[in-house]
Amino acid sequence: MQAAQFEQFLAQVHQLSPSQVRRLRAALSRNDQMQQTWQDLQAAGGALHCHHCGSAKVVRNGFEHGMQRIRCKACGRSSNCVSGTPLSRLRNKEKFAQYAECLAQGMTLREAAQKVGLNLDRAFRWRHRFLAAGQVADSTAMQSTAQAPDAGTSPNLTGAAAMQRRLVLLKSSGWLPSLRSMAPRYIPHYESWLKMRKEKKEGNDARQYLFFAIGKSPINV
Repeated sequence: MQAAQFEQFLAQVHQLSPSQVRRLRAALSRNDQMQQTWQDLQAAGGALHCHHCGSAKVVRNGFEHGMQRIRCKACGRSSNCVSGTPLSRLRNKEKFAQYAECLAQGMTLREAAQKVGLNLDRAFRWRHRFLAAGQVADSTAMQSTAQAPDAGTSPNLTGAAAMQRRLVLLKSSGWLPSLRSMAPRYIPHYESWLKMRKEKKEGNDARQYLFFAIGKSPINV
């Protein structure tokens, strides 16, 4: 918002009705939470640097979707704290924190889509972008377990059989969002999600899902 527009808005605040004041306060509260999230993400990334060429010769270049943008003096390109991550090309970045809360609460796609204001296709795409970053490391344990022999089973489960075993382990955990089916390529994502929920049984913090999505460790979580 331009300075002149902001001053004009302030001059009209006294005209707001009680319900409009409540809505404004709620919007400001959400904005404060979002700003804190972006600050934490920026801090998790360390010193400011270009996400394209790695140069430290950067300057702050305004804000977009509540995120600090930087411009690189070396390559001339702009970036922000989610550039180069699974979240970088998703639109409506101002809704990331709210969607992370849906993951923390274990919501179904339909519930998450309704809360955040997304269609089901986009809610599905966001779910797997958020969970993709840690799928390799976090699924190793379950993959090893899935390949371990059971009485009466082959000692060398591979391919489709091992993947099916991992799916059985997921379902036997007692937690999964409502699913009609699951493509094998998404099994590591749900393994990561389950692992995070087990590690944060109480007060699942939405921020950890944002940090997880960009491959960073949460700060004070």
